[in-house]
Amino acid sequence: MTIVFFINLTCFGKRNDGVLVGAASRELYGHKAICGKKYKIKCINADYKTNRNPCKVENEVVVTMVDYCPGCKGNHIDLSKHAFDSIAHLSAGRIKIEFQLL
Repeated sequence: MTIVFFINLTCFGKRNDGVLVGAASRELYGHKAICGKKYKIKCINADYKTNRNPCKVENEVVVTMVDYCPGCKGNHIDLSKHAFDSIAHLSAGRIKIEFQLL
């Protein structure tokens, strides 16, 4: 997962869905089927070579899926800065997660 900034355009236009939002890969997006759905995202560990754990004590967040991430593949989800920062240190940039549709 990477942290990105996006403008909630793909699913609902310029509707304000708050700051806890995500964008899904093509595989998850499913021709807008994911739009508006809520997912519980849990930080589980770092994704790269470091052994430092980037997860915060409160390592879960519920996000609303509002966008499509064209550069993402597989079970990849991009989070808004606020959502990412609520579960992991921003300096990590990329983390491993578990996610569940609510």
